[in-house]
Formats: sequence, structure tokens, C-alpha cells
Amino acid sequence: MHTKTGNAPDAGDGDWWLEMVTDEPFLYQFGPFDSAEDAAGSVHRHAPDLASEGWQIVGQKVHQQ
Repeated sequence: MHTKTGNAPDAGDGDWWLEMVTDEPFLYQFGPFDSAEDAAGSVHRHAPDLASEGWQIVGQKVHQQ
């Protein structure tokens, strides 16, 4: 699984979020995080929870809002 970063790391104002898309499809957002690295690093905490509920993750990205 590859994580895309929406903006350059710590590029400006706003919080960082991790979006994960599952096969249903459903969109899950996790955050806010202080940095793009923190958001990307949280994949390993959230992916097992979604998998345990039977969802297959088909996409993910890190972005700033």
C-alpha cells in the first residue's frame, strides 16, 4: 500500500489528515495530525482496525486542510 502526500510536508496552515478508502467504498478520515509524517505513520494503527471489520483498503492519502 502506498501513501500519497497531498501537499509538501508542513507546507502551511491547517492540520494534516489521513484518508483511507475501502472496497465498499467508504472514506475514512483520521486526524488531525501535526505533520504529514505523523499522519502517514498512523496507517499502521488504523489499517488493522479496518481489516478486522472486513474492509479491504484500496487507497489512501495524506493531505492538509
